[in-house]
Amino acid sequence: MKLVYLLSFMIFFLASCGDSPFLEDEEGQEEQGTNLLSQQLSLNSGIQISPYWASGPTIASESKISFLILDKDSRPINQQLDIRVKLWMPTMGHGSFPVTIKYHGLGLYQATDVFFTMPGYWDIHFQIFEDGAFVEELKWPLDL
Repeated sequence: MKLVYLLSFMIFFLASCGDSPFLEDEEGQEEQGTNLLSQQLSLNSGIQISPYWASGPTIASESKISFLILDKDSRPINQQLDIRVKLWMPTMGHGSFPVTIKYHGLGLYQATDVFFTMPGYWDIHFQIFEDGAFVEELKWPLDL
C-alpha cells in the first residue's frame, strides 16, 4: 500500500512540472537582475525597483525580500502601488505562491511568505497592476 502512495506521489510530482505561463512574454527580454544583495531594476515606464534580501534566500524556509520603488528621477514613490511578486521556476514549469506584500510607506515594501521549494533557477517577477489590470513586470533571476 505504501508503494502505491509513493508511486502516486511521484507521478503527481512529475506531472506538475510543465510549461511556464510566463514564457509567452519573455521573448527578447534579457535578464535584468542577479541574486546579489541589491540590484536596481528598471521598468519601461521609468519606475525603478531596488530589491534586497531582508532574509534568505533559503530553500524550504521563509525568505523575505525588501524593495524600494523609485520614480524615473530616483525619488521614492510616495503612493502605494498595486505590486505583486510571483516566484517561478521556468525549467520545472511551476512556482511558489502566494507571496504577501506589505507597504511600509515612502516607496518601501516587503515581500514575505517567500518560499523556494527546491534548488535551481528561479525568476522573481515584480508585477505592477493599475485598477486591477496588469501594467508591466520585470524579472529578478536567482540561482539557488
